[in-house]
Amino acid sequence: RDVLGSRGLGDVYKRQSILYEMGLITSIEYQDMIHRGAIGDCCSHFLNKNGDVFDETMDARVVGPSLETIKKIPNKMLVVSGKKKAAVIHAALKGGLADSLYIDAPTAEELLKKQF
Repeated sequence: RDVLGSRGLGDVYKRQSILYEMGLITSIEYQDMIHRGAIGDCCSHFLNKNGDVFDETMDARVVGPSLETIKKIPNKMLVVSGKKKAAVIHAALKGGLADSLYIDAPTAEELLKKQF
């Protein structure tokens, strides 16, 4: 069975993206993405609130499987911790990027409190 365990789920507010840290996007681009509604990233793909690619041009810089390829994997487990990641967890689930979710209790409570 094909399984994807996603370790690369992050919100844009808690930390800078690895793409930013590596110098692949500028500070101006990063702040612009946040201003335009990027809520986080999954496997280096920035997501909108629906779990879709936030910006096709920016997404073309990603080296790795596309979100469409990830969605086709039959068993996708998302392993995440951190209450600030509730919005990006919701987006990833809504976008079909995970079939199973493994999170800590505080993050689960935060996710259940949110009305998306």
